[in-house]
Amino acid sequence: MPRRTLRGPCATYLVSASQVTGKIKAKLARLPMSRILLVGNPRVRQMFSPVSPSQLVALGIDPSRPFVLWMPTFRIFRDGWIRDTADAQSDRALTESAVSVFSRLVCAGIGVVTKPHPGDGTSREVPGAVTVDNAALERQRIPLYALLGASAGLISDYSSVWLDYLALDRPIAFLVHDIHAYSQGRGLLRSDLTGQYPGETLDSPEGVERFIADVRTGGTLGAERRATFRETIGFVSHGSSAEDVVRAALDPHELRFDRSGDEAR
Repeated sequence: MPRRTLRGPCATYLVSASQVTGKIKAKLARLPMSRILLVGNPRVRQMFSPVSPSQLVALGIDPSRPFVLWMPTFRIFRDGWIRDTADAQSDRALTESAVSVFSRLVCAGIGVVTKPHPGDGTSREVPGAVTVDNAALERQRIPLYALLGASAGLISDYSSVWLDYLALDRPIAFLVHDIHAYSQGRGLLRSDLTGQYPGETLDSPEGVERFIADVRTGGTLGAERRATFRETIGFVSHGSSAEDVVRAALDPHELRFDRSGDEAR
């Protein structure tokens, strides 16, 4: 687990999208649970105002077919610092493993868009996939989460973006071929949850096919699995999260963590 703590309270209140992440934030910030506002991350509001077809075209994305976003977090920083993995080769192999997965998606009529992390020092260019970086989004004045809102599914890993994406209740898959190296490097905050992912892990042809089927059905096949996971972590994020933060600032008592006398330990 990453050794991260803050030197004293960093704010009066912290925002969280779930009870599980709220407890983690409270512990790291040394705040009582009564200071955690369960309203969801404000940025999810942008997902409910997706980009237009013309904006997709400007990014090089075909709006006539569904597409999924691959948003891997970085393991090796762009300055060459091997920070979040115990094995640099496994990081490079991650992109290689994506080639066959994306080829199958494209053959199934599903577009693939790669959004690399701005700090990533490893190329995430994959044949057949459109790569959209921060510079491209800025040129078109498109918020990243508005692009997420137009997607039919998400491929993620250890990034927090998939927790936000739960608010859309759309297919989520996980490309985590390097999970051992990553857990030995940066570590996982809640390793016990990795076996309860709210979507398929793309480490087998069967997992890829199930993800494709879920995308094709608009997420109906995996809906129960995602609902179970949201209940497990106490997920609360939704389209009005940004407005709820404002209401919480005015009257935080109504939107605090659902307390039972539990304090962060």
